[in-house]
Amino acid sequence: MMLMNESKHDLRRSLHRPFGVSVILPAYQSREHISNMLTSLSSQTLDSTLFEVILVVNGPDDGTCEIARAYETLPLRLLYSPVASASHARNTGMSKASFQFLTFVDADDTLSPTYLEDLLNHASLLGITIAHLTDVLPNGAIHESPIEQDIRSVEAGERPSFDVALSRLHRVLTMTTCKLIPTEAAQTVAFKHHLRSAEDVVYFSTLFAHRSFQIRIAPTRAVYFRHRRQHSLSRQQPTYLFAVTDRLTVIQELYSLLSSSRGALTTMLRKKISAQWNILLRYAETNSYEKHHILRDMSRLSVPLSEQDAYHQLMYSVQSIDGEVE
Repeated sequence: MMLMNESKHDLRRSLHRPFGVSVILPAYQSREHISNMLTSLSSQTLDSTLFEVILVVNGPDDGTCEIARAYETLPLRLLYSPVASASHARNTGMSKASFQFLTFVDADDTLSPTYLEDLLNHASLLGITIAHLTDVLPNGAIHESPIEQDIRSVEAGERPSFDVALSRLHRVLTMTTCKLIPTEAAQTVAFKHHLRSAEDVVYFSTLFAHRSFQIRIAPTRAVYFRHRRQHSLSRQQPTYLFAVTDRLTVIQELYSLLSSSRGALTTMLRKKISAQWNILLRYAETNSYEKHHILRDMSRLSVPLSEQDAYHQLMYSVQSIDGEVE
């Protein structure tokens, strides 16, 4: 966790920045839906002098830049990167952030009108402010996600300790969006380019391994609308690359954080690791013919001593899938 002198350095550097929020918006092949987010940002009740939108178009531009330029009243900084990577785009956006706070948004989502104002009104240079989350289904129906249920389990006005938040709010704390973060703290960690998924889990887990935060909950009207689309990652048929190779890569990253963790952070990391293992195990159960390849790739992990027992049990579970234990 963060040492006191590091906290003081963060505060001193923050005070050299103007009060406000930098909105980091990566966009890849976003022509069909970017206007919804940009319109949402244009409709914010927050004074336009108190925020900036850093739009990082990455990969081949499909017309997203032209659409963005039409939003002349939006305090927009339009950047382009040929690297087709949300992680690279977020890092680029973070490096250009001007204000004391930043928040990440996705190109295919939208915000309630008071989203930025409410987050900024409840901001702390020592803390993270959490917004509310509503899922919008492909047919337009509104759905309260389990993550929002986590958030609502915290009473209005309650400010849970960081350890309590790591336990009760770990799902929202490790997703990219739906929160306000001090810029100086956010910039101490980078999104890892080699991760094709769960890069948000690794980013925030790494941040929390080095810094603790006060936790605040924004009013219920501060809503991040997450639009669930048919082609979204959570709906796609799992491949070996996604369900095994990428899960093991994420697990290895999380394993590397365990050696310096303790208490609530260790518990949270193990929850995140378990979630990755569950994806791998579900794939193994329905693709038993790939069992030997899965075991081979699992054997390449560098496993901390504290996790050896759980790891060997998982190896045994995969070996036992088709009734054959080697």
